[in-house]
Amino acid sequence: MEVTIDPRILNKVLLICQKNSTKLDQISKRQDEMEAMMVEKNDKIDQILSKFEVQNNADNKVVKDKGKKTKNEFYQVNICFIINFFLFILSLF
Repeated sequence: MEVTIDPRILNKVLLICQKNSTKLDQISKRQDEMEAMMVEKNDKIDQILSKFEVQNNADNKVVKDKGKKTKNEFYQVNICFIINFFLFILSLF
């Protein structure tokens, strides 16, 4: 039993395979580019985090020293907010 293959169909299949191969190559190339970009972004994030750790360590040293004023703005903002809130409440009466 002999199977006959139409050359036009075989040609179409080969063209589809070539297009798929080209697309896969492009996807692989883009994936490599994305991986390189992710490594670069992770390096930048690590640098930024290390800067924050250094600043945090410096802030902790200032807090541990007695007699020195803290540079933590969180408490200063909250105190101003509380004072303004009480003045607002008193102005209503």
